[in-house]
Amino acid sequence: MTFSQAIKLYPKAVGWSVIMSTAIIMDGFDTKLIGSLFAQPAFAKAYGLLQPDGSYQIPAPWQSGLANGSNVGQLFGLIIGEP
Repeated sequence: MTFSQAIKLYPKAVGWSVIMSTAIIMDGFDTKLIGSLFAQPAFAKAYGLLQPDGSYQIPAPWQSGLANGSNVGQLFGLIIGEP
């Protein structure tokens, strides 16, 4: 069976595979992206609190919530994706 025949014969399986692969890629990307956003001055200024020294800092509860939000999303995705 050629690749194009497999896609035509099993489109749902191919779509499922693409979605699962994308989820795995985004799992790794998400953990790095969130951490680097906290360090960006523009992100901190937009969403952080002004400190006495004039800098902006995102509060720890918000950092924890945003960092752990991807884990919650993964959990719901696994529940939804369970056959």
